[in-house]
Amino acid sequence: MGAEKAGRRWVVGTWLLALIIGFFLVHFPKTGEFTTFDIGQGDASLLREPYNKTITLIDTGGKVSFQKSGFSD
Repeated sequence: MGAEKAGRRWVVGTWLLALIIGFFLVHFPKTGEFTTFDIGQGDASLLREPYNKTITLIDTGGKVSFQKSGFSD
């Protein structure tokens, strides 16, 4: 039973280490990222600097329309 317990502990420890490394690689990337995506009414761009120093979202939007008030026609 001692060898089985040690083997299980090694597997769990390795799995936790991989999980922690994966978390940091995803949330604190070494390189920057530029992503564009369509959000329905226009396009948006996401800029991420290395290690998430800054994250900027640029939303270009669609057509802007303002309602005309009745008295200014």
